[in-house]
Amino acid sequence: DGDWAKTLNLFTAAARDCTNTHLAVVWALKRLMDRKESRKILCVTTDGDPGDLNVLEAAIQEAKRFGVEVRFVLIDKEYEHHYRGLSAAFGVATNPYQLAEAVFGALEAAFV
Repeated sequence: DGDWAKTLNLFTAAARDCTNTHLAVVWALKRLMDRKESRKILCVTTDGDPGDLNVLEAAIQEAKRFGVEVRFVLIDKEYEHHYRGLSAAFGVATNPYQLAEAVFGALEAAFV
């Protein structure tokens, strides 16, 4: 609970030994929420664990509230099952030849 903007200010981007996709979305949202474009799409490419699913889903919901559409491009299927439970579109690539299809799959919902 509390002021989401204050919460966002607590997060900073930092390299660590693991994937923190949930924090990447929070970090990017912090930068996108005040932009004046009529439409904002955040496309996150990740090869790892989504991190804290509760924080990630909360960030996706806050992004929607601020007019930011979140999409994911997954490199490999290992964590795909986690993303199926989230309220954001995603695409999956298991090799370089599938990358374009995965990106367009993630973005396809933006055109519907």
